[in-house]
Amino acid sequence: MSENNKERAGLEQTLAELSTQGIGVDRQKLKKDMCAQFADHRVYIREYVVNAFDAGAKRCCISGREGEGTLTIVVEDDGRGMDRQGVLDFATLFRSVKEGNPDAIGTHGIGKLSVAAIPGQSGFTMITSTGKEAWRMEAGCLLDDAPIRLERVEPVPERGTCFEITFKKACSLSEELKLSARVLERYVRYLPIAIVFFELQEGAGGVPEAAQLLGGTIGSWRAVTERFSKPYQFICSGERFDLVIGVDRGSHEIYQGKVFVSDSYDLISYGLPKGHKIPHLKIRVDSRAFELPFGRHRLLNEDLLKPLSRYVREHILPAYTAELFRAYEDSALSQFEVSSMEVEDMACALMALDKALTRPWCRVSVFRLVDGPRMSLKELIRTGKGRGVLYLAGPDNEDQDASAFDAPVLSRHQPEGGLEILKSFFGELLVDLSGKDVVLEATTDNAPQLGEREAHFQRFLGFHPAAHIMDLLQRYQNPQPVDFSSGLLVLTEPPDPGNQGKDAFGHYRDLAAFKWRLSHLVQKDGKTACKTKRFLLKGKEVILNLHHEEVELLLRLSEKAPALAAHWAVSMCLTDGAEFMGHLSAETREELILLDAMARCSDETPTSPAPKREQRLGYGRAFREFRRNIEHFDPQA
Repeated sequence: MSENNKERAGLEQTLAELSTQGIGVDRQKLKKDMCAQFADHRVYIREYVVNAFDAGAKRCCISGREGEGTLTIVVEDDGRGMDRQGVLDFATLFRSVKEGNPDAIGTHGIGKLSVAAIPGQSGFTMITSTGKEAWRMEAGCLLDDAPIRLERVEPVPERGTCFEITFKKACSLSEELKLSARVLERYVRYLPIAIVFFELQEGAGGVPEAAQLLGGTIGSWRAVTERFSKPYQFICSGERFDLVIGVDRGSHEIYQGKVFVSDSYDLISYGLPKGHKIPHLKIRVDSRAFELPFGRHRLLNEDLLKPLSRYVREHILPAYTAELFRAYEDSALSQFEVSSMEVEDMACALMALDKALTRPWCRVSVFRLVDGPRMSLKELIRTGKGRGVLYLAGPDNEDQDASAFDAPVLSRHQPEGGLEILKSFFGELLVDLSGKDVVLEATTDNAPQLGEREAHFQRFLGFHPAAHIMDLLQRYQNPQPVDFSSGLLVLTEPPDPGNQGKDAFGHYRDLAAFKWRLSHLVQKDGKTACKTKRFLLKGKEVILNLHHEEVELLLRLSEKAPALAAHWAVSMCLTDGAEFMGHLSAETREELILLDAMARCSDETPTSPAPKREQRLGYGRAFREFRRNIEHFDPQA
């Protein structure tokens, strides 16, 4: 028989055995694997409180007693109880007495097995009554396959169910009850059922004669556990959600049936490339749409969180923060026990999440000034654009006189994340006064007035209009030799289309966007004259410093040769590669300086109309004279 035939025969025999005997399962291993779904063995107390709630209980009492090396925890409720079939279903894995109840929280039918995860679990007893019939079920270790004893109870007690779980003692009874109470505080604090913890005190013969109350809760989803708490109900992706948002520790909690599931999901930025934690903002959301595994510790349908998170960002956050920031602006936060610092930190984190100026957090005044009221991001943007600058105080000059500056001076002491927001939004517009070489433009109150001489010079400043340079470039790129006697420039061969001259003209459009003017520069105190810096870049403005001796010489020259003085001002800035257009190469700077010189061969100011053709015939001769002027000019004359 060939190997293929042998394999085929073996497979057919195996299938025949399976069809006759069925697929075998290692029951003990299966139960151990299911118990492993419960990371904390004490979550069994959650499962039994949830079972009580699903059975219609209004009250659940938890107590215990201590034996020789063992503890017994008693969980008793006043729910509907179970009849005989209900008890049989309870004792069967994957069978639930709540099947068909759409409001039931525990629907897998294995929460009862959670007690088997307790280390050293050795006993299990249940007494349940419907008010008409009652049953007692008793077992040892639930991981064993030992038989379970079931017997009728007479007389029938009041309806309800009582569980007793016995396990190896690892701590005192009081400590065990306190630890179990913490589990319930975490998981079912909002479940609408009264939970009472007490410790039985035994008398003679081991019979309990008194009980010591350890604590209790009555859960409510709308309970004000957060400050400035607001509830929202909405439908998203066809599913209903119940959400509460408030000021607290910045956690995001997911619930199903008001039972806690997880706080490991980001309900604000889920699905975004980058997470954005909002400090002090607590969100808890409940929905039957959440699907859970056996251990109830995460979501099986995490894809539902993406539209939910988007809805929270676009609808819940703007609505909630509009009310919160209104209370902040009205100084009414104290009645909600919310501090202004919490709100300011929250606003800055929200700006990092969403920079749209229509959002409430961009319109609330949270940024502190050195001298003056707080300003909002929207106000700072409007002021920064209008003034062309904002100032950031240095660490040692928070108390300086802000009136010496022509724009707001922001404090370094901003809400959490505030400095990063300011630097990312304003970039070069934000002048940091902590630098050693900070130079500012003097305000009107701290600088001499500009006169007619300065105004005349300003009209010539800047790169010459593109119409002049375009005309000269066209002649420069003319492939035919030109007679020098005509007064025009002569080229014996056309330049390479990819040469530096053409590159320079490409950069000219960027340079032409700059505005040039004269002013007085001061040091970072806003008052002391700065005599070491020739010019200041302020956005798209070049400000020549009249306190500097070289600029003063150019101003004097402008009375005799304003075009030449203006050209030298342009050259002065262009040759300072570190300050002005630092990305340009040295060769490109030389070409740009040459183009500016060629364009200034006429006597017109830069604002004059482009000259007519007959007026341009003398440009070449004028250019030669211009070059001679540069060579023989004595700045001290």
